[in-house]
Amino acid sequence: MRTFLHLAFTLFCIAPGAYATSIRVTCEAEYGGRTERINVLPSSDVFLFHSVDVGTRFRFLAQHLEPQSKLKTFVYELRERSPTLIHAGEYQLTPNICASPPSDFGLNKLYSSDLEREMFFRCIADCE
Repeated sequence: MRTFLHLAFTLFCIAPGAYATSIRVTCEAEYGGRTERINVLPSSDVFLFHSVDVGTRFRFLAQHLEPQSKLKTFVYELRERSPTLIHAGEYQLTPNICASPPSDFGLNKLYSSDLEREMFFRCIADCE
């Protein structure tokens, strides 16, 4: 019984990390007919972001926090004075994320304050 409990505890401690590293997140951002794609690699560093400028109007950032099993997304409007945050989202990467087909977090539509320019982005989580 003691050996069983030790094995169960060990598997419990290892399983979350092993599970989180098997999730692959890909995001696509589109503006003005041009699409940018980024692969969001898992990390425990809360200061590590994957980012891409989408045209000259927007900057898209994403973060896969492995210990928290979380995907975070941010969009900045690139204004002359300074970038301005216009979107922040947080999505849980729960165990059912590995179900087939890949999990889609939905289409997000964002608009700039200048002439209501529109940007879309979508993130998909898939298991390796």
